[in-house]
Amino acid sequence: RCNYSCKFCFHTSTNGTLADLSDAQRAMKLLRDEGMIRVNFSGGEPFLQAKWLGAMCQYSHELGVTVSIVSNGSKITDKWMKQFGQYVDVLAISCDS
Repeated sequence: RCNYSCKFCFHTSTNGTLADLSDAQRAMKLLRDEGMIRVNFSGGEPFLQAKWLGAMCQYSHELGVTVSIVSNGSKITDKWMKQFGQYVDVLAISCDS
């Protein structure tokens, strides 16, 4: 999902599902065990699920996985960055949003 409705965007889902945190963490561990070294969280807008995103960034970082996020920037808060920013290696803001 996304909080914008950009005409050019290919993310048109309005009812996607999000894995619960424990399932997502289990999947991340399995992927890491198989050799994955990088993960990118994008959307829609990943910060619409800020708590989940933060927990996954922290967990991924703790596994040694490089973390990147692509966001439109509209939902990023100082509080989130203070709490979870240290677990993000790359934060890209789409300029066309």
